[in-house]
This record gives sequence, C-alpha cells and structure tokens, in this order.
Amino acid sequence: MTSSARLFSSVLSRRAFCGAAFVALCAAQGCAIFHRPKPIEPAVFKPAVSKNVGRAIKEATRLSLLEEEKDEKPTICFIGVLGESADAISTATRDELELSNEIKTIDKNAMKVALKESGIKASEVYIPNKRKLFVESLGESFDYLLAGYVERVEERVDPDDEESATYARTVYRLELVNLETNKKSEFVADL
Repeated sequence: MTSSARLFSSVLSRRAFCGAAFVALCAAQGCAIFHRPKPIEPAVFKPAVSKNVGRAIKEATRLSLLEEEKDEKPTICFIGVLGESADAISTATRDELELSNEIKTIDKNAMKVALKESGIKASEVYIPNKRKLFVESLGESFDYLLAGYVERVEERVDPDDEESATYARTVYRLELVNLETNKKSEFVADL
C-alpha cells in the first residue's frame, strides 16, 4: 500500500470514527441540531394570547377603577415576550393590546428609543431606579408593566398525589405588575 493510500485510509478511518462518535453522542444526549423546536403556529398561540390579554386588560381596568383619583384609562408598558416563538407571540400580544379601547399602551418605537437612551435592558424596567431612568427618557409615565413568557411546565396527573406521574405542557403566561402597589397578577393559558 502506498503512503498516500495509507494516509487516505487513516483520514477516512478518523472521519468515520468521528462521525460515528457524533451520532452516538447525539443519540445518547439529545442534540440541538436534531431537536430544534418547531415554531408555535398562530392557530395555537392566538387563542392563548387573546384570552390572556383580555384577562390582563380586565384586571388593569378593575384596579384602576378602585383607585379613586384615577379617572383616565390605565397605561400599560408591554415589554415583550420571552421563550419559544417570542417574536410572533409578542407581536400578536401588542396587536391585541392596541385594539383595546379600555387602556393606553406605550408605543413600541418610543419604548425602544427610551431603553437605548437610558442604557437599560427591558428586563431592568422592574428595578425602581432603572425604571425612573427609563420613564425620564420615555417622557411619559405608565401604570402597569406587562411581560409575557412561553414556558414548559411539569404537572402531576393527580395534583394531590406527590408520587403520581408528571406530564409536560407549554403555556403562555402574562405577568401584569401594578407599579403603585407592586402587586403582580398572572394569567396563564395553554399553548
């Protein structure tokens, strides 16, 4: 066997070995290349978005009516959605919020500019001193923060039995925070 034939044979053997090792590792551990989650279809997330946004708006208006000094619509700052299919679900949520006549929403573009000018991340708006910087850059105040999360949760088949089997489900959770009282309300719908 010539030296080039031996070299080709050893390279082929290494490649074959590496390929087999890669496939075995992916099979044993799970591999992101093969297990990428499919995007959540609009037909699946739109009912959950509609349900949660409706409940969040109802809660914000209810709380605003309880405050005696408030005689105008509550203003909500929607900071977006985290998780699987976040962009599409965030857009659908913002569209639902903007269709409501019961609330006012902070404009998305104005919010982006204010975040950039204040030098903070959207998740930092929950921190009072960071929120103050954000509001100063925004030039307007708001009553509620609203954020969405697409999450995978484990639940027991029998909630009263700690040893019962569990099953996973994906949910869309909206979190509404009243900035005056710091009270948080959560709304969850299955995806």
